[in-house]
Amino acid sequence: MNPRIKKLLIILFVLVLIVGGFLGWWWWQNREQPLSSEPPVIIEQSDVNSTQDQQVQDTLSQQISGKSEEEIGDYASIVNTSRYFVERYGSFSDSAAWQNIDDIKSVVTNSIYSDLQSLRSSTKQVKESYALSTKTLAVNVENQTNNSAVVLVKTQKREVSGGNERIFYQDITLQLVKDNGVWLVADFNIGPEKK
Repeated sequence: MNPRIKKLLIILFVLVLIVGGFLGWWWWQNREQPLSSEPPVIIEQSDVNSTQDQQVQDTLSQQISGKSEEEIGDYASIVNTSRYFVERYGSFSDSAAWQNIDDIKSVVTNSIYSDLQSLRSSTKQVKESYALSTKTLAVNVENQTNNSAVVLVKTQKREVSGGNERIFYQDITLQLVKDNGVWLVADFNIGPEKK
């Protein structure tokens, strides 16, 4: 056999092996996996969570029944603004450089924002690490007019200071005003800690 043809056949044979290996590998990767014999894990909500969810839905239904679409829209804006303000303002970390104050600028009046900026500049650095996170448990619009609202927000807070951690509860009362069609926090009062 001609040495040139012999070389060509060897190269062709090697190419066929490479292509065949690649196709075999591709088939192996894309074949259907057999179904697992283990049943899927189903995570069910606890009765406590579903009871709380039902209470929230009942409260919401009571607060919006008989209201016009505009009043319901205002109510939703009030609740969303209140929740956002409380959770962002109430979540702080010494490593976040007061980011929580910057985050709430869009949902507070200019005077409240100026007061919070003053608070930021007057607060001294603490030597040990500190973090506070706030979770909204309930929002109740206690009084609502066309241009103002009073809201009670129930919260759970988790504080980590140094190596110590504690969980406590606080109620926060917010006063909101409607400014150019936007609901803003005009004042707030943080109540005493509860266990």
